[in-house]
Amino acid sequence: MSQPLYQLVEITAKPGHEAALLALLQTVSQGTRQEPGYLQYDLWQSLDQPTDFVLVEHWPDQAAVELHRQQPHLHDFLREAPAHLARPLTMRRYALRT
Repeated sequence: MSQPLYQLVEITAKPGHEAALLALLQTVSQGTRQEPGYLQYDLWQSLDQPTDFVLVEHWPDQAAVELHRQQPHLHDFLREAPAHLARPLTMRRYALRT
């Protein structure tokens, strides 16, 4: 049985690169929302520290995540984003436990 999962991706822009990184994040978010397996893909920016962003991703299963990882819009983001990042992305995966 497949298991839904959440991924939280923490992203920190270099100071002065917030707008450029935001544009890249919005582009990858729009592309991801067109994918058949996406359930949620929300971009949040910190009100206290505007260089900090979080992507909240909800996927029905690992297969949908794997399909997402193959998409050109994600590859474009991963190629272009490093110039704007203060540090590497941090990704955490979560499974529902009730």
